[in-house]
Amino acid sequence: MSRKSSTSLSRRSVLKHLARASLVGPLLPNVLRATQRSTAKPWDHRFLFFADATVTYPGELCYNAFSQLTTTIGNLELSPDFILSTGDDIYGNTENLDELRSQWEHVLRLTRRHLGEQLPFYTSPSNHNIQGPAHVQAWKERFGYLPQNGAPGQTGLSYSLRRGNLLLVATHQSDPQHGGHANVEVEWLEKTLGENSDADYKVVFGHYPAIAVNGLRVAPLSRLVQPDRDRFWAVLVKHNVDLYLCGHIQSFDGRVADGIMQVCSAGACNGSRPPDSEYQHLALVTLNKGKIYVESVDSNGKIREWFSWPFADVLTWKPFDPKALNESLDQLRPPSSIYGMTDRRLLAFRIHGRQLEDQPGSPKTLVSGHKVWQQTETIWIGLEGFPSRLTVRLQPRHYFWQQVWTGPEVRPKDPFHFEVMLDSGLGPGGILWRSVADPAKVKWTSFESACSSGIDQLRWPEVWQTGVGMLADDDRLFKGELKLDYAVQRSPYTPFF
Repeated sequence: MSRKSSTSLSRRSVLKHLARASLVGPLLPNVLRATQRSTAKPWDHRFLFFADATVTYPGELCYNAFSQLTTTIGNLELSPDFILSTGDDIYGNTENLDELRSQWEHVLRLTRRHLGEQLPFYTSPSNHNIQGPAHVQAWKERFGYLPQNGAPGQTGLSYSLRRGNLLLVATHQSDPQHGGHANVEVEWLEKTLGENSDADYKVVFGHYPAIAVNGLRVAPLSRLVQPDRDRFWAVLVKHNVDLYLCGHIQSFDGRVADGIMQVCSAGACNGSRPPDSEYQHLALVTLNKGKIYVESVDSNGKIREWFSWPFADVLTWKPFDPKALNESLDQLRPPSSIYGMTDRRLLAFRIHGRQLEDQPGSPKTLVSGHKVWQQTETIWIGLEGFPSRLTVRLQPRHYFWQQVWTGPEVRPKDPFHFEVMLDSGLGPGGILWRSVADPAKVKWTSFESACSSGIDQLRWPEVWQTGVGMLADDDRLFKGELKLDYAVQRSPYTPFF
């Protein structure tokens, strides 16, 4: 996919050529007006988002990797309005103030030189950015331009600002006065969100995930600690926040809880990450007409993953029929064009039923599908565990064992009415559920899983059954009432630049 037209010049290129011709003086006002007209942006807001660059000095691994990444992405001329980081911009493991100043100088020089000299840069405290008094001093010397309106004791470290109808709120999740790393203050956050209820877009950012990424659940090593985590998320839900942006776990990952999207983008350096599913990248976030578009761009300038939120199209539900489902899946089976981006594929099930007999601890099949030659299901949705929980088992790649996604509890003899969505765009967070029967839980939530892959490479089943597994007539039998519908959707990638 071509990133730039060979016949068009960017505003920077126009001015550069005019400067060489010594014509800037007399023509500059007209040129500025012309380039402003020609570069009208077809979106409300757009920004680049990254974390965990952990730069120290020129020549070291992360400096070189971040330099290459920002150079490549800067050449794409994506026209962001600003740059946002969720922390760990510097390595920071020193109390020497001059060394900390030097690290900040190096990372900001790369960011501005390659991504835009005049673009505002907003970042957040983190376990590498803030480790002691010297780190705070270096931060305040460098970021005195940030709003000085943060939580008590966090002035200039946590902060909020408005960019028209967009509210940005940075949280301080490494404050020793509030428990240290992976703790977060929520009183000021809630007050700030309440005072900006008129904002059309609300984006909160901080260093640590709230929803576990790739199964990394241990706090404070991998996510926010309790009780702050639940209190923090409840505030986001209460105030209908559009996005929570985070880093720390070196992945590109989108997950949903109670309808709120968390995006983790912590691939700015070549750090440790699952090599078969993660990669060095920056994220491009576009907000337009109430929707969120997120694209990950790797160090070669290629868009590797993309998704939009919330779901835009109304799904067309059909009564479950194995033959009809297979025919519908024919639109998902063909691969995307090798010259273009991966299409987004959606398979959803509406599952309505009631378990008539208590089967404690035994797995119970709701719907499953497999390839003719496989000995395990490619897709299995049912009830597992004690107490029983809505569970999805997938074989996301043909050489993987089944991976498990765990959802809400389902009590014996209680009626249930779930929608389960398999969405290739969100990676492992794209296995989602919502309760149609319970208005309090009607918003989408990602199943919990330790897997780092989604369904983007799934081999779609050819044989389907309901209420029973693939091995025999009594294999993981569900005893009760059961009704299923399904929906299938395939969306091509539409570039936003």
